[in-house]
Amino acid sequence: MFRKILEVLPLVALVSVCAAPAAVAAPGDYDADPAGGGCQYVPNGALGGGDLLNVLFRIRTSGTVPPRLVEVRGTSDTGLFTEFRSGWGGSGYTAAQFTLRAGDFGRFHVITIVVDPDDEFAETDEANNRVTARLTLPSPRPTSTIAPLPCTIVRGA
Repeated sequence: MFRKILEVLPLVALVSVCAAPAAVAAPGDYDADPAGGGCQYVPNGALGGGDLLNVLFRIRTSGTVPPRLVEVRGTSDTGLFTEFRSGWGGSGYTAAQFTLRAGDFGRFHVITIVVDPDDEFAETDEANNRVTARLTLPSPRPTSTIAPLPCTIVRGA
């Protein structure tokens, strides 16, 4: 009898694999929203003691989105980089934080921030996951916080 059960088991596994998939909820959407955002400079504000540039924007959601943190990645044309996981929703802002180097001051920066950069989640609109900030860091290096730091943040590239 035990041998008979073993002979039938592969067939049971095959049937369960081939069964129709369960209904999947319609995907939702993450939206990187620049409205009301801005930039800040904080001397010695980074965890390691370096100067900090914050780019503030909102992560909005619609539809059905997973109830967990979403990856955010920021890069610049001058080599700035950040990567972290963030929550979303509500009226709060997300701060993409970049640790500055001595050579970053007195330069124009184009910073691109992407929510869900590796497409972990299926979305109804993948094109609205990006904001771009354009700004010039003052020179010489400021010794006090600048908030707001003049910048332009727009949706997309």
